[in-house]
Amino acid sequence: MTDKPIKNEIAVNILRRVRTTIASKKETYICYALDRLASNYGFKTDHKLCSSALVALIAERLGDSASLEGWLIQNQHVPYSKPVSITGDKRLSERARITRLAWIDSLIEEFS
Repeated sequence: MTDKPIKNEIAVNILRRVRTTIASKKETYICYALDRLASNYGFKTDHKLCSSALVALIAERLGDSASLEGWLIQNQHVPYSKPVSITGDKRLSERARITRLAWIDSLIEEFS
């Protein structure tokens, strides 16, 4: 596990904000949403450290994959498919968003 400190109460607060951002389609990726929240909303030092630790934790759990979709494909949970930008199939993108929201819910539960 990551060696950066994750304070549960702060993590839950941040993850709830990230969930809102992903749910409203203002951001696609959890880590980008974490970075954006940390930089754009003037998080306090504890919040910035926790946000950074959450990014590290997510990266650790994704392993060699750069994204949730990559992890799902690599671990054979979904078949390989061409990117949405090529196929135009927005259903794939919506399913990934719903899966991200479920992952965020799982993280909130983990830190609650």
